[in-house]
Amino acid sequence: MSVGRIGIICDTTSSQVVMTRMMELTPKIRSAVRRAVNNTATGVRTDLSRAIMQDFYIKAADIKAAIKIDPATNDRIVAYLHGSNKPGIKLFDFRHTPTRVPSTIRTKGGGYAPELGISVAVTVAAGMKGILGAFTARMPSGHEGIWIRTGVKTAHGRAKIRELFGPSVEKLLAGRRYKDVQKRSVDARIEKNLAHEMHYALEVQA
Repeated sequence: MSVGRIGIICDTTSSQVVMTRMMELTPKIRSAVRRAVNNTATGVRTDLSRAIMQDFYIKAADIKAAIKIDPATNDRIVAYLHGSNKPGIKLFDFRHTPTRVPSTIRTKGGGYAPELGISVAVTVAAGMKGILGAFTARMPSGHEGIWIRTGVKTAHGRAKIRELFGPSVEKLLAGRRYKDVQKRSVDARIEKNLAHEMHYALEVQA
């Protein structure tokens, strides 16, 4: 399993043998387990998002968008959660000031104002930190970000810029703290979801 990739499988010791035999007998039971695993994966993503929000100044929607789910299927009863952001989450998605886009304007003298750059708060522990020379801008595609000039010029004489990023969700998910969150979340959700889906499959769909 790659770094930051989380697998969710219904393999509790008390029920694995029974479930395996039931799944061999009927596709209905296999579908129930699949739904339970996928519902658990969705819940784990929510719990991970909440935990990351406690440590980082980032919106839940941005975290959820960066945590992808490869859902379980009837042929593969395991769901995977993995980070999708490389090289990382846009620095623009974290708390920053000034928030206007663009944050600078071109002066008559050829420079940019203000020159102080952008202050960004990535982690709650570290708080706001200034990045001298950074600025917010919107690309022609509509993409917004925090950028910095590289000091290199293009063939047309324009200054090259590069976008700045924070940590990647892939690396966050590989950390011990969030692995613990994932484990507690799976333990709290999987059997409840399984019981619900089994009831639905055996009684409601019977």
